[in-house]
Amino acid sequence: MTKMKKMPKIALGAWAWGNDGTFGGNLISEALKPVFDTAMKEGLNLWDTAYAYGMGTSEKVLGEFLATVPRDSYLISDKFTPQCADPSAENAVTALYEKSAELLGTDYMDFSGKYDTEHPFPEDSDRGRTYNPMLSKLEKLNKGLEEIADRHHVATAQIPVAWAIAKGTLPIIGVTKVYQVEDAVKAVAVELSTEEIETIEKLGNEAQVNVIRYWEKEMK
Repeated sequence: MTKMKKMPKIALGAWAWGNDGTFGGNLISEALKPVFDTAMKEGLNLWDTAYAYGMGTSEKVLGEFLATVPRDSYLISDKFTPQCADPSAENAVTALYEKSAELLGTDYMDFSGKYDTEHPFPEDSDRGRTYNPMLSKLEKLNKGLEEIADRHHVATAQIPVAWAIAKGTLPIIGVTKVYQVEDAVKAVAVELSTEEIETIEKLGNEAQVNVIRYWEKEMK
């Protein structure tokens, strides 16, 4: 079992590395390797993946990169996917765990959980159809985020990440480009004031936008 390692403030998600078409286009290893290298250099070494991401493709690509660095230099978060399990296996959980570990080139996971892909996205819908009608309700919130971002000299998109960290969570950010890793590093360095956190939450509540999808559970 792994020794206790220092946790980064952000985990990097490799969902899109599965090339399952969810995010459009195809990603090749040559394009993703600089993303991996930059993240490791910056200390963002917690990688989130699952067999469901391209039926092992994400794990395989990530495993090829992990093989180039020492095992104690990174952390892996992987998930058991019931829909991908072999029903004929004596122990479906163990069988899929071992398959994922083989693809990743490791004999243990630092974190593991369960991932339900029964409804990853509605078949007759897409993100645009779901979220575009909400955009007008977010104008005031976006304006507030922009003002806070200007004070910290960062991009607006980095403020919600900084807020999540300030609230004691460990956000998972999908990365497919080097600049996305660099943006994540900047977000880690942002220290929001109590007043700024309260402003973000107040504006968020006033927007009255519900982005919880039907397969998700509300956090209380």
